[in-house]
Amino acid sequence: MDTDWTAPNRYQAFGVASRDGSGGQVSMSASLYLLVKYSEISPKSFICGSRTTSIYRNYGWTARTKEVLEEGITEFRPAMYDVPAETELIDFWHFGPDPTRHISYAYHMVYEPGRMTTSGEPDKAIAADRNPWMDSPSREAGDFSKFKPDIPPYNGTGDEGRCGNTVAHRGAGQNVLFLDGNVEFAKRSFCGLDDDNIYAFWDEQDKARGTPPVLGSQPADPNDSLLVNDPAVPRR
Repeated sequence: MDTDWTAPNRYQAFGVASRDGSGGQVSMSASLYLLVKYSEISPKSFICGSRTTSIYRNYGWTARTKEVLEEGITEFRPAMYDVPAETELIDFWHFGPDPTRHISYAYHMVYEPGRMTTSGEPDKAIAADRNPWMDSPSREAGDFSKFKPDIPPYNGTGDEGRCGNTVAHRGAGQNVLFLDGNVEFAKRSFCGLDDDNIYAFWDEQDKARGTPPVLGSQPADPNDSLLVNDPAVPRR
């Protein structure tokens, strides 16, 4: 996607053709950057510094306090790039030219007819750790064939159920933000409404496993959470 994250206005930044807002291109992480630009949230807040806490004691691991950051992920700082020294975070429209290296989270697919609104179901998942079925800066997308929910009628093993989790937190689960503002650590990815898999879309017959996203995928309906992140930029 050709955008200009340093542009002076959103029309130039996203290639919007006219003042009525038609045309243009945008991405998931660019949408999240609006929280930096207009709410002055620190870019560091978009980096998952996962800690091995009491959550992991359930899996026999020793609790630690040392942060474990994903390889290749760093806090976005304008000084990392060739921009005027006097510019500030609020002057930009994105987490730099390679945003996947500055953001650890997936966000609900908002660019579709049934996009979420504040009047939606409060238990709908709207953000979480990075989608395991999409490439990240540190690894390729997971093998979806290994994922089998450990609930009826799928009846997978515990290991097969955990295969659907994000790669962060050692595969034990994911931090999930719901529409009502509640955040919880979910031990399985099928933690949405009616066992909806938050990292896949469904066809009303297969909510808990679903279908992994590809470019252009959209939620099946307003209650289908589909949390995605920008694909990693290939390294040369």
